[in-house]
Order: sequence, then structure tokens, then C-alpha cells
Amino acid sequence: MKKDKSGLWNAGFGEIGATLKSLENQGASLEILAKLRSNPEYASAVAAFMIEKAQLEATKSNSLKTGEVHIVIDYSEGIKQMMNYCNIVEKDKSRISSKNFPTPVELTEAAVIVTSKFFSYERNISSEAVFADMDFYGFRPATIFELLAYGKNHPDMPKRFPIAAIGSDWHISFGNCFVPVLVVRDDECRLLLTLSKGDWSIGYRFLGVRK
Repeated sequence: MKKDKSGLWNAGFGEIGATLKSLENQGASLEILAKLRSNPEYASAVAAFMIEKAQLEATKSNSLKTGEVHIVIDYSEGIKQMMNYCNIVEKDKSRISSKNFPTPVELTEAAVIVTSKFFSYERNISSEAVFADMDFYGFRPATIFELLAYGKNHPDMPKRFPIAAIGSDWHISFGNCFVPVLVVRDDECRLLLTLSKGDWSIGYRFLGVRK
């Protein structure tokens, strides 16, 4: 069988040896490598983890230049488990639920990676204007799931301003609705629901996701 010269077969013995040594230093054994070769599902899971970590590191290293970072969202966890990654303001614990913020049916058991970016404005601005501005640049407002995943993936999130995900909203009576906002208070990540009424003040940042 002809070897693929563009893939891992192109690695030299020195590179392969260094890789094996690195794995051994982290506790890998010959038995583990044998399982990697004999079990396709195990090999697939290991490869997926390696690719995911490489993508996140590559994006993180360029984030200061592009302002864009990757978010990994595992929808199989469900919103209750995802909320464990940050503290929920007491009054909002019963409001932030799968009933008020249901998981999209097509993503129920999915794990996806999206590209995100902050949008900020030097003036008060309406949600409609934020939607339009994001759309112009090829983004859409983030959902509550993407916001929670951002908090999990980036525990060193900015602490100077609240981050709103206006792609999710919970409508109540009289036309009012609440949207999720992530804040850091006393060095703790907290999620709360904010009444979306009128314009947003300058202090807010909006998480956008590339379409």
C-alpha cells in the first residue's frame, strides 16, 4: 500500500521518538499505545482531543491580534450542568432552566467549536443595532450556551465589564424579556438575567459568534 507522504508517515524517526518520549513522561505505556492501535473508537477520541486542543491553542495565541477566540460547546451536558461552571445569582436560579432556554433540537448531543469575538460600542446602543452590526461583519449574537461555554473555556475572562449574550432571551408578560449576562464579581464568574429594555449602556460587551 502506498504511504501518504503528506501525513504522519512523513515524520522522521527523531520526531516519532520525541513524541513517544513525551507521552511516556506523562504516564503513557505500551499497553495504552496498543489500545490506540487496536481500538478505533479510542483512537478517534484521542485524535479529537488533540485536534481540539491544538485549535484552541492556535486561536488563543492569535487572539490578541484578531480579537477572535474559539469556544468548545458540549450540548450533551445540558444547561444545568453547564451552569455549574459559574455561580448563578440566587434570584435567577429558577429562571435559568431548560424550559426557558431550551437546547436546540439539532444540537442536543453535539459538541461543536465556534469562533467568537467581543463587540463593544462607545455609546448606548439597542439590541437591534447590535444584531445589525454583527451581521455586517459576518457574526451573530451568542446564545446562553455559548456564553456559559466561554466562561468555562476562558476562566481568565475580562473582569472590567459584563458580557451579554443577546442571542438568547426569555420573554415574560407585557413584552418584556431577559437576556443572560456573564460578570466577574469577587473573582467569581457569575451568570444573571438582565431585563432587556431600551438601550444598553457603554459598559456592556456583546459576545458574537461567526456564522
